[in-house]
Amino acid sequence: MRRPSEYPECQATSMATHFCFLLSRAGRAGRAGRAGSWRCFGSTHDRILCHGQQALQLLCRRYSDGFGTGRFSGFTRSPEDFVHVERLIPPSIVPQPPKHAQYPTPCGWQPPCDPPPSLPYTVRRSRMHNPPVYERLRYSNQKLTTIRKIEGDIWELEKDIKTFLEQEKGVNPAIQVNEVTMVIAIKGHFGEDLKQWLLDKGF
Repeated sequence: MRRPSEYPECQATSMATHFCFLLSRAGRAGRAGRAGSWRCFGSTHDRILCHGQQALQLLCRRYSDGFGTGRFSGFTRSPEDFVHVERLIPPSIVPQPPKHAQYPTPCGWQPPCDPPPSLPYTVRRSRMHNPPVYERLRYSNQKLTTIRKIEGDIWELEKDIKTFLEQEKGVNPAIQVNEVTMVIAIKGHFGEDLKQWLLDKGF
């Protein structure tokens, strides 16, 4: 049984480590020489650079020779076996949720209505296919609920939100409307109520 150091890849790794060590010694010697000690370190600096170049040439030669002689097999193309690797690669986009026999699902999720409701505004889903309603804390004590991905008449949506919160929660919170970013911020935490309200409307 061969020792680990006899394998080509292990030898190449040790050579690369040795080459980095030589370069670090060369750098220290060069800095010392620039400090005014070229007489003491000049020959050492040249010798270390020479050994470093030899190590790099030997490293490149080992890899190039290994591919040709079969000592270092490298890699092979196998399109048939790639299907086993492809399922382990994470997707670049969030996939569409699968179809279910009935909605809402056991976790409470349901798709938007198709066609969308005929309202002067639309609230698109997030990239995770959920209503874009978020709760957060500002200044560590101010509760805010934000609704994003709004399209259409944002002021009409603000009126409907005020009416819903007054009827269901009995409150009239302060609401900030940003027409540039199309975001509505509501003072207080009403995330779950507004998510269910948007789901009931078909968004």
